[in-house]
Amino acid sequence: METKLLRGAGLVSALAAASFAGAAETAHYLRVNVPFAFVVAGQQFAAGEYDVRETDTGIITVQGAGGVAEVISTPLEAAKEGEHSRLRFTNTESGAHLVSVSVEGEGTRSVAVHSGQERKLALASH
Repeated sequence: METKLLRGAGLVSALAAASFAGAAETAHYLRVNVPFAFVVAGQQFAAGEYDVRETDTGIITVQGAGGVAEVISTPLEAAKEGEHSRLRFTNTESGAHLVSVSVEGEGTRSVAVHSGQERKLALASH
């Protein structure tokens, strides 16, 4: 597996050799070695090897090191010819957060970053 750091805005890409297999009819499967700790859906993961699955409906599952997280993603970019599969992370005060998954031939899907901070909105009635 090849890992590459991207410049600007603290983005990091973890590239993986094309190791896709149809885990299910509607899912794409990727095994990747992430060399740093990261967060998905508010759950902390240690550096290590992970299975990443993306369904056609946009559900992304990250599993490994005794943990699993699922998030709903949204389309970000159409597939670009010659673009490899990758995970992108952004660095925040609480660590590296998964922000997108690009599957070769399938395009890029965005993952919302959850800060874990609770926000309240007070509504007044008339």
